[in-house]
Amino acid sequence: LGCALLVPIGAKLYRLRTGILAAAIAALLPPLVAHGQIVGHESPTVLWWTLAVLLALTAGRSRARLAGVGVVIGIAAASRFVNGLVAPLALILVILEEPAALRDAVWILPASALATFYAVWPRLWLHPIGALRESFAKLAQTHAPEPFLGTVTAHPPHYYFLVYLFATLPIGVLAGVLAAPRRNRATLVTALWFLIPLGVAFSPVRQDGVRYVMPSVVALALASAAGWDRLASLLRFRHAFVAIAGALVVYLGVTRVRIHPYYLDYFAEQVGG
Repeated sequence: LGCALLVPIGAKLYRLRTGILAAAIAALLPPLVAHGQIVGHESPTVLWWTLAVLLALTAGRSRARLAGVGVVIGIAAASRFVNGLVAPLALILVILEEPAALRDAVWILPASALATFYAVWPRLWLHPIGALRESFAKLAQTHAPEPFLGTVTAHPPHYYFLVYLFATLPIGVLAGVLAAPRRNRATLVTALWFLIPLGVAFSPVRQDGVRYVMPSVVALALASAAGWDRLASLLRFRHAFVAIAGALVVYLGVTRVRIHPYYLDYFAEQVGG
């Protein structure tokens, strides 16, 4: 569902074929496949972020729709604290789409998000402050050491997630990202979608590969689809996009088969495979 929502998002920001290709890329990316097989927070995270982005892009000035965006933000944050970063992204997208919605959005989004966060988490009902303190205390605990760029560390640097995103993005997808359109509103939205989840780098949980920045992976899929669509438009033959999209899907499918079942251990061609 998280991948499928890229279809209407891509159609809204670019065009329908871009959204279809973005969904196909996301569904075939090894990091998303790997974490989709694990009973964890990653798949819900992808779903809540893509749903929040779609609702924010279509909320307009409707107070009911703005409240719906807030509900999704609340569920996202209740699923994993760091998903609260979707709130500033959603607010920015609402304002970009409809500047006149600012006055309502600045109170409806946080109010509905906080109400939802409280309602869906029974631990908060009787002792909300104490329960939150216990949860935040767990985040401050040191993780197990892991290897990173030739060292073994329990405290990776702030650029940890950027390195992992580069290392685990298939080179065919990376090429599309580098060719993505510049200087338009859709590119700004996609860039914000990529950058804002990286705010987790300033928290105590800078570990575990791309687990905490899965929304950035989804944004890269959208950027790559936009880039390949742009390149197809520059070519002069009629079915350029279909040919490029087909080749990219086959490439990702071959990658999937080649690394099966070790999706969690996947590293892309640009870092040695």
